[in-house]
Amino acid sequence: KKPDAASQQQKTAWANAKSHKRMYSEAWLALLQLPVPPDIHRKVLLVLHETVIPHMMHPALLADFLTHSLDQGGMTGMLALNSIFLLVTQHGLEYPAFYPRLYNLLTREAFEAKHRSQFIALADLFLSSSLVPAYTVAAFAKRFARLALTAPPAGAMCAVAFIHNLIRRHPACMVMLRNKGQPVSSNAGEDPYLPHEWEPANSRAIESFLWEVEALRNHSCPQVSALCTVLDRDLSDKKKTNEVDIKPLLASSYASLFSQEVDKRIRQVPIAFYSNPPTQLFGSQLYAEDTLGFELPAVLDGDASA
Repeated sequence: KKPDAASQQQKTAWANAKSHKRMYSEAWLALLQLPVPPDIHRKVLLVLHETVIPHMMHPALLADFLTHSLDQGGMTGMLALNSIFLLVTQHGLEYPAFYPRLYNLLTREAFEAKHRSQFIALADLFLSSSLVPAYTVAAFAKRFARLALTAPPAGAMCAVAFIHNLIRRHPACMVMLRNKGQPVSSNAGEDPYLPHEWEPANSRAIESFLWEVEALRNHSCPQVSALCTVLDRDLSDKKKTNEVDIKPLLASSYASLFSQEVDKRIRQVPIAFYSNPPTQLFGSQLYAEDTLGFELPAVLDGDASA
């Protein structure tokens, strides 16, 4: 028995890929309108750009949900960046305040978050264009330098590499490395940078000097201080310099840095050597603040007659 026209039409409609996409999109939009717990919210953002957006009829309808997620900041805001970037670059979404929001996501917590490697890799991708204004790039470089002072060693290394790549892409920011000790439009000893300014353009970072890099040269972790030497090169010459690959640094941790240092071959082993052997424990001149109020015996001061 041949199937009638109605059943054949129903079967054709069921097998229509466009109908599948429409129903798939409607199901996701209905789900995202429901109040969901924060952990489910983050799980959705984690897979949205790979699993959901490529199969939706009109992905731009997710703009409100993603904007709300980005406004929450923290881990939720970082996870929303992937999908927003996809909508901006492939689906024509206009997001004029994107860089200020990205700038304000750069906090100390970003270097300690579970998905910090994904976030830093995305930030590097967003700032890879040469069309980004120099004052915006300077603000990001200054924010990374400031955060590197209190970040874990692996985060500090990522920050130094990030600063190197930003300045190499935008030679106009080289002034931040050359103005040592004297900011461009400030009195000596003052930093005109405004770290709490929401808008990167108003942070005055381009007028500042990256004194934080000089502090990182004396970092307790030898890998951090060694990496700072990449900023000593002439970054305006792109033929003689290359960008630092951030991907290996993103996977660094305390354990990996310790293993690298332990496995390193040492050519010269440091030894305790004195040209003039010491004859006393303390110097001949001691002050009350040096001894915390205690009176030391004269023999400790080198007086053998006591």
